Amino acid sequence: MPDADDPPSERTLALAREILDVAEAEGWGAGDRLPEPALARRCAVSRTPVRKALELMEHLGLAARREEGGFALAADPKSAEFDRSRLPGAEIDPLYRTILAERFAGLIGDQISITRIGERYGVARAKAQDVLEALRDAGLVRRSVGHTWIFMPGLADEASYRESMDFRLVLEPAALLAPGFQPARRAFAALRRRHEAELDAADRAPAIGALVELDTRFHDQIADCSGNRFLRAAVRQHTALRRVDEYQLHAMRGSYVATLREHLAILDAIEAGDAPLAADRLRAHLVASHDRQPSIDQAKALAFRRLMRR
Repeated sequence: MPDADDPPSERTLALAREILDVAEAEGWGAGDRLPEPALARRCAVSRTPVRKALELMEHLGLAARREEGGFALAADPKSAEFDRSRLPGAEIDPLYRTILAERFAGLIGDQISITRIGERYGVARAKAQDVLEALRDAGLVRRSVGHTWIFMPGLADEASYRESMDFRLVLEPAALLAPGFQPARRAFAALRRRHEAELDAADRAPAIGALVELDTRFHDQIADCSGNRFLRAAVRQHTALRRVDEYQLHAMRGSYVATLREHLAILDAIEAGDAPLAADRLRAHLVASHDRQPSIDQAKALAFRRLMRR
């Protein structure tokens, strides 16, 4: 059980939310087992972080230990007892965000290590290890030989950004048109509520990390519902590769309200059972999103100047 004085990490909170999403999508009910090996494969992590997330869910009354071992859902996702609001929100770890920003701006090279993080940011070894593991779980770094970690390739220039957009235009609408597409009603309803809440608060400065997470969840959820494991894996992998740059590009977008409204229009079509219309709206959204973005070079130059002024 987590220590009340030691709040759960962002990666544990995010994984607990993903496990709840899986439970809803699969239609699991109260007492159904939460299998650690299957969840680890589904969430693309090892069993250790899955166990931490399940322990957190137990602490919050969302999961219960089984007499024969392991965990089970404590309530039916369709019932009032299944209260996701018990799972607290979490801000993106400032060090995690700083590393991504400095990587985007060119202040960090292709390789990084626990020692270098400790020296550069003045943090303990355990903290550096946690952040690197969170980056690994997000698909942003991989372990190399020795003590080094290597950043996965992102959007390095305008050509790679155009190729990324072409890839998304082919792949993401295909998820909506896949024969096995089955919308996860509760998950999409939760996404709608979050989008509407952000629009209601549009007169305040947006929390960029939360917007990036919401955008990522929206696109990943569509792929998750495709019924095609290869589409799902490809979309999630590409989303992870874009994260290094998306933190900065979203921060500069300045038109997140349009993005939220476009997402809601796609949800409208999905809920109406009109997959072709949803796919058309998704294509239009991707093109509009691309057109709203500054150039990669402009974004990197601005990020560099901002970071150097610190």
